[in-house]
Amino acid sequence: MTSAFFQSQTKITGSPDLGSVKKLRLRLPPRQSSLTRVTTYLPALQSLTLDGSSVGSLRHLGLGLNSLRELSVEHCGLRSLDGLFGLPLLRRLSAGFNQIHDVESLAALRKLRSADLRANRVTDVEYVGFLNTCCPLLSEIVLAENPCAEDPEYRVRIRALLPRLVLLDGSPLPEFTGNISSVERGIAILSNTGNNKEGIFHTFGSTFFHRAEQASRHKA
Repeated sequence: MTSAFFQSQTKITGSPDLGSVKKLRLRLPPRQSSLTRVTTYLPALQSLTLDGSSVGSLRHLGLGLNSLRELSVEHCGLRSLDGLFGLPLLRRLSAGFNQIHDVESLAALRKLRSADLRANRVTDVEYVGFLNTCCPLLSEIVLAENPCAEDPEYRVRIRALLPRLVLLDGSPLPEFTGNISSVERGIAILSNTGNNKEGIFHTFGSTFFHRAEQASRHKA
């Protein structure tokens, strides 16, 4: 089995020296176990594309892909992103067109700069707010075709939760000054009243609401 796998991967990569391969594109059929061996034979891999594969779980990637910077797992039938903790240098993740509803596993990706999660099942933008702290380099995210993107204040809430973000769904976001008082003025304009706490809460989410409320008390 090991010899057969070695020969098949040599044919796919075009190189007999699998230890030096940096880029690989695979499409694995159901019940294919080759994914668990990628970390053993391809330790220098930097880019891995598994689009359309029957992956099941990213846990099969294991802990050996310490050099991986780009991972694409679109149309893989994934229900979660569990298993990303073994990819410390990952910068770009493409995981669109799956069934993912929980993105907490992204917290392990301190180097993440771009995350494409289009056409999944993320229901509330509040679920991505933690990325502002856990993924300080994140500059681009795609959440189009998720239930959360149907919120009329979707872009406004994302801007408040992720002030470092540059692109949302491929479109630039307005510059965020980082000044809490200017954000409070924006809230007042959007809610059409200076004291519509319920409107502010539902528009921006609980995390930002409590920050703004605290800032207002300090100003009083």
